[in-house]
Amino acid sequence: MARLDINALGASGLRTSGAFVIEEWQPQLTGLAGIRTYRQMRDNDPLIGAALFAIESLIGGVEWNAEANQTARGALRAQTEADFVNGCLADMTHTWRDHVSEALTMLTYGWAYHEIVYKYRRGRSPDPLKSSAYSDGRLGWAEIPLRMQASLYGWEFEPTSGRTLGMHQWTLQRGAAYIPEEKAVHYRTGYNGGNPEGRSLFRNAYRAWYYQTKLEEIEAIGVERDLAGIPLIEVPEALLDPAAGENERALLQSFADLGARVRQDEQAYIIMPAEKSLDPTGKEVSSGYKFSLLGTTTRKTFDTNAIIQRHTSRIAMTILAEFLLLGSDSSGSWALSEDKTSLFGEAITGVLDRIADSFNAQAVQPLMRLNGVPEPYWPKLTHGSVGKKGLEVLSDYIQKLVSSNVITPDDRLEAFARSSGKLPDMDPQTARAHVAPTLDQQPADQKPAETGS
Repeated sequence: MARLDINALGASGLRTSGAFVIEEWQPQLTGLAGIRTYRQMRDNDPLIGAALFAIESLIGGVEWNAEANQTARGALRAQTEADFVNGCLADMTHTWRDHVSEALTMLTYGWAYHEIVYKYRRGRSPDPLKSSAYSDGRLGWAEIPLRMQASLYGWEFEPTSGRTLGMHQWTLQRGAAYIPEEKAVHYRTGYNGGNPEGRSLFRNAYRAWYYQTKLEEIEAIGVERDLAGIPLIEVPEALLDPAAGENERALLQSFADLGARVRQDEQAYIIMPAEKSLDPTGKEVSSGYKFSLLGTTTRKTFDTNAIIQRHTSRIAMTILAEFLLLGSDSSGSWALSEDKTSLFGEAITGVLDRIADSFNAQAVQPLMRLNGVPEPYWPKLTHGSVGKKGLEVLSDYIQKLVSSNVITPDDRLEAFARSSGKLPDMDPQTARAHVAPTLDQQPADQKPAETGS
């Protein structure tokens, strides 16, 4: 029987050069140039900005909660550890919502790297990184801030396997710094062979965005030219003579400067010889100097608006935000809007799952190990549903399960339903007991059959 080699025989195949990833073939999207390009797309394009705002708004309303391990034998200990993690989330120098907002920058750049800063929970302190609302002496999180993508100075890779070991950073405040993976939460839109830079949500939209931007610039210049016209300056023919003297050339340049100043954005003008005519004696004379605006009245061959709209639609398609365009061109139905927003919501749920998975593996589990908590009692960070639609689906789901006797309502189910709908907690003093209906209150088809005497 052949002996099984349990060690890795190959590597991820990720192409790197020193401390940098060279998977991207588009020069404008590599390294710091790519970071600047993606930021320009995020900050300047109205559709991309609207899509990101929609994502952040929907995710901002999602509830997060560390849930106890229900399979643990010690239910009380498991719930205690879940409460501990929830307390740590609320005991940082920033809010959990702020952390999620920074984590969502991975959608723009493909990745987001957060350094975990720990503290001992020993009560209040003048130092915000040491201050805590708790004094149990356990190790908690002081903050988990983003190390901005533009500060990337390179990655550290394991020589044999190519696995990412950490991030090298350069900042004006601290110079060079190295942040290992075991002290960070590394969010990525996709794993892609272990690529630490993931893949930007806008990668497939780049080509459409590039042409749309250029066409909009050309269209704006063309509209301005049509409205203002091109300056036309007529001068004596002697000024345009190649053999003209220095004085004539200086005078011609002064008129050129005049034409350029008429157009502050694009320097466009025409200088041509003045008209000639014959005087009463039959002598040819020039009409002298003239200034006018030469307008354009011809219709353009191409409909630039339709071309730009096509590229805009492609951008929306690549980021699943087509519902933002419904109604902008007097087309689209409510049913179509429902389908597209539902797909958008599913994509957002996938982003939430990725955030939860990364945080559990890279933040919650190390925190449990550092505090000496046995693995069976480790909690998991979970997220709620996206928007009101998720709440409607959840309520309908619970109702069907209860009415079909698949599950029986109890206090835990009620607490979950109240939490999901942001309802107040049950008050034991005012809670109404569940009373079984009397015989007269039961439906006719559920009453026991009467027996004869």
